[in-house]
Amino acid sequence: MVAIAVIEELGAATTDPIRFGGKAAGLGRLIELGHRVPEGFAIAAELMETAIEQLGLRHEFDELEASMSTGAPDLDRGEAIRAALVGRELPPGVIHPVKVAAETFGDGMLIVRSSAQAEDAHDHSYAGIFESVAVEADDIAGALQFVWASVFAPRALSYAAHAGLRQVPRMGVIVQRYLPAERSGVMFTTFPGPEGDPDILVEHVAGTAEKLVLGEVTPSRLWLRMGDVGNDELAEAHTSELQRLATVLEEQFAGPQDVEWCVIGPDVFVVQTRPVTAPAAPAASGDVDEDLVLLHGTAASPGMGSGPVHVSFNVDEALALESGDVLVTPMTNPDMVVAMRNAAGIVTDVGGMICHAAIVSRELQLPCVVGTGTATTTLGEDEVVTVDGSNGVVLEGAVAAEHTAAERVSAEDLWTLWPEEPQPNAIPLVSTVQLLESVPDRVRRVAYLVDNDLHCDDKGLWVAGNGEHLSATLRRAADSAPQVDEIITVTGGAVSSDDLVSHVQRLGDARIVPGAELAVAWDGAGTPDDELSAVPLAHFAAPHATQRSRLGPIDASIARSLDPSQGPGPTPQIQHAAMPDPQWRQRWWDLLVEYGRFHRQFATTDATDDMHPWIEIRPEVLTSPLLKSLVQPGFEMVPHALEFVSTRPMHTKWAKCRFHVRADTFGATWAQLVQGTWERGFMEHFLRMVRRSYDHLAEVVRLFPNSDDEARGLEDGRVVALVTAWWPRWVEFFALCLFIQAQGEAILYPVIAETVDANLADLGDPPPERSWPGLPDLVAPTSPVLSAEYVTSIDDVRTQLDAAGLTDVETAAAAVHEGEPPELADVVHRHLERWHWMRDRDLLFEPWDTVERVIETALRTDPHPPVPYAENLERNRLALALHADLAAAAGRGGLMRHGVRFLQDLNVERENHHVLWLEYSYPLRRVVLEMERRLIAAGWEVDPGLVFYLQMPELLDAFEALPALPSSELADLAVARRRAYRHEAHLEMVPPETLYEEDDYY
Repeated sequence: MVAIAVIEELGAATTDPIRFGGKAAGLGRLIELGHRVPEGFAIAAELMETAIEQLGLRHEFDELEASMSTGAPDLDRGEAIRAALVGRELPPGVIHPVKVAAETFGDGMLIVRSSAQAEDAHDHSYAGIFESVAVEADDIAGALQFVWASVFAPRALSYAAHAGLRQVPRMGVIVQRYLPAERSGVMFTTFPGPEGDPDILVEHVAGTAEKLVLGEVTPSRLWLRMGDVGNDELAEAHTSELQRLATVLEEQFAGPQDVEWCVIGPDVFVVQTRPVTAPAAPAASGDVDEDLVLLHGTAASPGMGSGPVHVSFNVDEALALESGDVLVTPMTNPDMVVAMRNAAGIVTDVGGMICHAAIVSRELQLPCVVGTGTATTTLGEDEVVTVDGSNGVVLEGAVAAEHTAAERVSAEDLWTLWPEEPQPNAIPLVSTVQLLESVPDRVRRVAYLVDNDLHCDDKGLWVAGNGEHLSATLRRAADSAPQVDEIITVTGGAVSSDDLVSHVQRLGDARIVPGAELAVAWDGAGTPDDELSAVPLAHFAAPHATQRSRLGPIDASIARSLDPSQGPGPTPQIQHAAMPDPQWRQRWWDLLVEYGRFHRQFATTDATDDMHPWIEIRPEVLTSPLLKSLVQPGFEMVPHALEFVSTRPMHTKWAKCRFHVRADTFGATWAQLVQGTWERGFMEHFLRMVRRSYDHLAEVVRLFPNSDDEARGLEDGRVVALVTAWWPRWVEFFALCLFIQAQGEAILYPVIAETVDANLADLGDPPPERSWPGLPDLVAPTSPVLSAEYVTSIDDVRTQLDAAGLTDVETAAAAVHEGEPPELADVVHRHLERWHWMRDRDLLFEPWDTVERVIETALRTDPHPPVPYAENLERNRLALALHADLAAAAGRGGLMRHGVRFLQDLNVERENHHVLWLEYSYPLRRVVLEMERRLIAAGWEVDPGLVFYLQMPELLDAFEALPALPSSELADLAVARRRAYRHEAHLEMVPPETLYEEDDYY
């Protein structure tokens, strides 16, 4: 049954793209913003599924969905559904509310338009793929069927597969009053003009725009440069209004728009706006031959590397990678580090700038492209490709890098920009001590903005502006420029002016003075001659960009993050399903008191058959059934852990071993997270809570046995007590860490990237043989993460193996067991003591904790140069100073300093969380295996390891019931789950129809 109204008037109620589709959401937003849009209503996507159900097409639909999941849609089955949707009469319960809504328009024509969930997105627009039709109100049923049926047409299914979607697109529908347009057309708000400069392109025809969109007529073309308005066909008032709309829409939607419009009398109506979906121009690191591009993604780690493709869906397949292969995988995890370091390059389906693959690739200095959407299905095994991590593309064949990246500009280079004869009363403003260290002798007086250095520790991470750090920052500034007569200190808000004055006075250096009254000319315009002004060096690198017209309002850029479907990588998939059985969930609520209290607070413990849309966050097989049951409370407890008062649990469901969240509860949490990420106080508190959760879990882990013998000595009650003490702390740890990656790559990074791209477009030519710093400099690793420490430990083992001349596992292991040479034995045992738990996160595979495996790992890995953390931090400071100063004219300076520093923090926390996941779940693994051993010893006839296919409430119930044995049905259930999991993880392929299905698991 459908729980909520499926029809809403176009406007604020239809801005949810999950329920009403991308087009309806865009129109609703336009109406909210006050634009002139033809009146109408929207039909939610779930009504199409209700129609499919009531028409008896569910089996056919499910079979089509299964074929979509493989990337090869069954077009014949799709055609059968399409024909049935058009040919059969819609049930009264489906069509009646639509007819009632349509009758409110009275007589006249209506336009019935498609609005699929994936339509009008940044990465694929579906332009011209789905149908729209003009009809009389009496014919609304046929028009609705026609639009729904277009979902199943071969071109639509093929487009979806090509775009990387693995589900049938869900279709919302828009019904609007049909307007007899006098002229209509499309407008690209930013488009390369005839002379190559960005311009506004308008194409228009007489009457309605259908023929123009379909390419059936040659339109009139108009470039709306300043003053170039009006012609014989389009009135000057209309072109002026289009020019105004182009500016306003780009600002409101934070990027170039593809706008459909029409003219009726004196008015211009906006019929549709969507992001321009053409790929962005490549980075300045070199030209890209688009004829060779196989895939576009996010440029996560710079450089180029070529080799044969090695496709990996699991750890075992990854470890079979040969040195020099290109690792292609849905996404990486810490177990793949050994394989990654041997790779010529890394390519993933999902992820962004701070996913595991991106972080580790930057650590290992390997080219990496993430978020391609379809790499594992597009690239063939052993196909030779080139990973261009600088431009975010995968190229066909072995393509040599034709351009050697020039060295980045230095502090000395930036000082050459300061004019020999500056304007009167102007002094240079610098935003990092690196620029103070390079002040030329001709400059005797400078202004120093403390913010950039004040919130950066010696690892490049965020640090609160406490008094001790402020004093240290000022002392470093004083020591950096002994030849300067006066350093005037100013703040952009990182510290109060009073505190700055107090610490300057306490410093006691006559050359360092507070500049509370000093004006900063961020746009380079200066101040009246009788007032002293500070002009940033960045201004002279971009002297003609004072308006920063490429940068829209920051609020619009941040607001764009509110739609998680617009993030990097493929569009999240949607399925409709009921809530999990509350009687089943009650077992979790009883075991975890705080979790149960949270659900009861919002009455989510009640049974309901209501259908809801569920978002598949990542197309990765996430967890075994046991670990799934352990982390599920963490997913749902996120609002509570983040202290989002009055926000409901983030309802979670598993389908085919993949993580789904209910769209509405996810959206409420996400919206608060977006806002909080840009609030310094929230982020500081959040990171403190994350680190504190590590400590809480570590305290519990110390109570666990350190060996199998110790585990065997535990009393049964002690075993249960350990599990139930560990679990709540794990929930806290997991809930707090869950969104770290999403914050970095879907909230912080897009705004930073947008700002840097605009800066680079505004900058003039760099000094000879130099290049301007860009995004790679802002995300380069400035401090080691745990994966890097692990790699260093493996390097130490490899170094000792090479020194001893040992090249095979058996001989080297024998030498270690004999203690000779002692240096090798010591380094291996130190590695085992520190990293014995560094193996699979899903509690399925054996630990990586034997001498033989450590040696095998070391021998299989090639040495890598050490990561230049200190040099990266200096590059980062200088790059941030330049880009924050350039962005200040658009009001984004403080935001850049905030964002980049927290991005570095999240980068480290994300990767440490990955590895701590292994360390903190390893002790539980030993206890779980001991529980299984005792069950088997008591007579439960199961294969060892089957315990990982039980869920924790089931396991605890079975263990506490000893000496009574679990039923044979429980063993059968675990066997069925194991078969399903291995199929989904590409470990064992079986006919899909033989797979077991279970609510909330498979």
